[in-house]
Parts: sequence; structure tokens; C-alpha cells
Amino acid sequence: MMSIMKRFLTAAFCTCTMYIFSDPEPALLLSPNTDTAKSNVVLSFDEVKALALIGNASLITGSNNLLISKNNYIDAVRKYYIPSLRAGIKTPANAVMNSAEEPSASLTGSLVLSEELPWGTAVYVKAEETITAESPVSESSSADSMRTKAILGISQPLFVTYAGAYERDTLERTAAEALIDFAERERTVLSGVENAYYDYISTVKAIALNSRRIATSESNYLLSRQKYEAGLIREIDFLRVQINFFQAQSSRLDLERTRNMRRAAVFTIIGFDHGTNAEISCEFMFTPRRFDIPLSVARTLSNDSILKKIEITRIQEKAAYRKSLEKYLPQGTITAELAADLSGSDAHSLQGTVTLNTDFFHKGAARRNNENHRLRMQNINIQKEQRLREIASELTLRITAIDALLAETEILEENLVRQERALEIDNQRFSLGLISSEVMLTTEEALDAAQLSLLRKKVEYAKAVTGLEYSFYPVRIHK
Repeated sequence: MMSIMKRFLTAAFCTCTMYIFSDPEPALLLSPNTDTAKSNVVLSFDEVKALALIGNASLITGSNNLLISKNNYIDAVRKYYIPSLRAGIKTPANAVMNSAEEPSASLTGSLVLSEELPWGTAVYVKAEETITAESPVSESSSADSMRTKAILGISQPLFVTYAGAYERDTLERTAAEALIDFAERERTVLSGVENAYYDYISTVKAIALNSRRIATSESNYLLSRQKYEAGLIREIDFLRVQINFFQAQSSRLDLERTRNMRRAAVFTIIGFDHGTNAEISCEFMFTPRRFDIPLSVARTLSNDSILKKIEITRIQEKAAYRKSLEKYLPQGTITAELAADLSGSDAHSLQGTVTLNTDFFHKGAARRNNENHRLRMQNINIQKEQRLREIASELTLRITAIDALLAETEILEENLVRQERALEIDNQRFSLGLISSEVMLTTEEALDAAQLSLLRKKVEYAKAVTGLEYSFYPVRIHK
């Protein structure tokens, strides 16, 4: 367990200091009030993710909690194995009257070096210097006296098997939970920023498709107007071409509004003001991926954060149960002290004390404590079994759905090739007057729909893969 904690401390410190003390590139810290913001910087996908990790409030909070838990654990460990040194002064509350009614006063100074071990044993060395002042018998005599005493002692609680180690182990598990929580936050932030990024670039790509649609609609509009003015087509056909052109322009305005909103959403995640003079590059590369279901399930079972927390809870419950049993055992302490008078009297003394007490009537508390422990362990086992089923079921469903999305994407790509060929043929036929503008519009709209459907399906696929990889630990199939 200690080797695990050492790895935890190293990872926790390095990870948290990265988020708290990291110094990103100046170009990544743009704000409208800085001189750097005067230049329009284009942020890559990797830079967007890096900024999200550096500036995200949830991650900063998680890293702070992780460092706090690490410090608490270190305090609990250093409480033992490192001796403590204490100094003190003791004076009586009132002067002491001797038999001759002569007042006296004393002052005792002590220096104690002690060491406490996790199982309760305490070893200490104490030096005492006592100064006693009494009224002198005559003016020429002094009644002041000094006495020096050294004490070596050891004490051990009886029937206590866990003692301070319980606190240390509890803080160790708390620190492990903080590390798991931090890793969860990191994966959540990355998943969120990737989804927001995909939403943004899907809108940018849709605007590019719309621009081509506007250019084609404008060309058809000009050609149709010439034919209408020449009396070659009907007015209703010319109106349909006009409507298509105006609809394309209207769609452009709606897409630009959506793009600005999604750009602002990305900026919010990475900690930028909405007025920051920076752009986000559109590096969307569609990459088909295949996942192995059995290997993905096995890897997720080994790395799932919920299962790790359940295991920590199980260990904590067992430790708490062992600690609770001490309440029903006799309570006692055995102490031994060896004292030596260093004032010249060569007096030595060895003193031992044993205290013991117990409660004979627990009123059924021990039986109920055992029952509660059994029920809590049953709940933990049920949670673990439920999570195991959820992982196997959810992974299978998600990977199957991703494979289906990939198949749909391939079909849409083939359909787009055919739609582009159909538009090319209809353009030639429309120029020759072999088809009406209505047929031409139908072909253009079909191509626009095919392009937009393919784009949306690719983005849906990318977001599904992101959700899978940040929610579980899938294993890719490399071909």
C-alpha cells in the first residue's frame, strides 16, 4: 500500500503543479485588453485542448483538492517515525507553607523528546529541572535548592490494534479518491471541449457548403433571368429559382449566427472573453476507427474510476469495522518509567502502572454493529456487480452504434458521389434547355442535402467516438 501511495504522491504533485503553476505560451493568453490581442491568432485543436486544461475552473479546483489531500496524508505520516521535542514550564498555583509557616515556591522546567508509533506505542525521554525557593534560616544562609531528574518511559494502549494507523490509511484513501476525481474532471473537460469544437467546425463547414450553394444559385438565377426575359421559360420557373437563391442567402445568416454562438461556447470553456481577437482552426479530419469489444471491456474494468471508488469504499468499510470493534474491548494502558535523580543523590526508581476498564453491558450494540457492516458490504458488492454489467452492456451498445454510424457514413459518401455526377449532367442538360429550372433546382437541393447529411453524420461519428473514449477505455483495432 505504501508503494502505491508513493506513486500517487509523485503523480499527484507533478499533475497538480502542471495545472497550478503552468505557464502557457503568451499567444494562448489573449484577451481584448492586451496588445497581443491586436493580431488575429488562429488556435489549433491541440492548443484549444491545452487551454481548456490550463484555464478550466473545475480542473483547478480538483488539483487544489488533490494537493490538500496529499498534504493531509503527509502530515499523518510524519506524525509518526519523526520524534517531537517539547519544552514546558510549570509553577504551583499557590505558595506552599511548611511546618514552620515559612512560605516556599517552586518552578519546574521540562524538556521532552517523544516518539509515537501508529500502533499506539509511545516512547519518551524527559528531563526535569525543579527550583525550590524557601525562606532562609538566617540572613547568611540560602534555602534555595535545585533538583534535576531524568525519566525514560514507554506506554502502550491495550486491546487497540489500529490506533493512529487508521487515520493515516483513511487519509491515504481520501487522497486516492481525490486523484481519481481529478482524472475524471480532466476527461470530462476534454470531452466537453472536443464536442464543442466539433459543433463549431460543423457549422463552419456548413457555411462553406452554403457559400457554394449561394454561388450556384446566383449563377442559375442570372441564367434563368436571361431565359425569362427572352421568353424561354415560364414566370413560375423563374420565381422558383429566385426563391432558392434568397433562401440560400437567408440560411447563410442563420449559420453565421450559430457559428458565433458555438465559437463563444468554445471560448467559454478555454477561458477566453467572447471579444477575444482569435480564431479557431478547422482541422476536422474524418478518421474511421474500429474497436475490439472484449478487449475494451477488459481494459475498462481495470481502469474504470467508479470501480476504483467502489474498491476504496470496500477497503474503508473493512477498516472502519475493525476500528469499531475496539469499542467493545476492554480499555487500558500499561506504562513503565525509569527515573534517575541527577542532583547527586544517585536515587533511581522504576515505576509501572496498568489501567484497565471495560463495559459489561453493550445492550446489543455489538450485534447491530456486525449487522450494519454486513449490510454495507452487501451494498458495496451490489454496486460493483451493477457497474460490471453496465460497463459490458454500455460498451457493447456504443461500439455497435459507432460501427453503424461508420457504415452510414460510407453509404452517404457513395451517395454524394452520385449526386455530384447527377448535378453535372443536369447542368449540361439545363444549359441546352432540355430540362426545366424546377428539375434543376431539385437536383441542386438533393446535392445540398447529401453534402449536409454527410457532414452531420461525420460530426456525429466523431462525437460518438469522443464520448466512448472519454467515458470508457476502448481498445482500437489497428489494421
